[in-house]
Amino acid sequence: MSEVTVEIALNRRRWIKLVSIAAAAAPFAEAVVGRLAFAADTVSESDPAAAALKYKADATKAPERKDASAICDNCTYYTGKPGSSSGPCAALGDRLVAAKGWCTSWEGY
Repeated sequence: MSEVTVEIALNRRRWIKLVSIAAAAAPFAEAVVGRLAFAADTVSESDPAAAALKYKADATKAPERKDASAICDNCTYYTGKPGSSSGPCAALGDRLVAAKGWCTSWEGY
């Protein structure tokens, strides 16, 4: 085998290893990057859209709330996982809201 052939074979093996590692790591990297981007998009009470809906991260601090059981976690706009402390809200552009929060868009199932 010539030197060129050996070099090509080694480069091919290295490339296959790198592609295999990248393919195996891709879901984890996507989850980490997605989680960081998602966390950065958490709604604050002072956000103009949240303020317009009178959003409170702690529902007990929302004087407009009439139903004591009304919280983001049981709203039709909330799509977070059950038991999580926060999740996306369709009323606020799928940004994260507190599961125990509340806003005037609350709508029960």
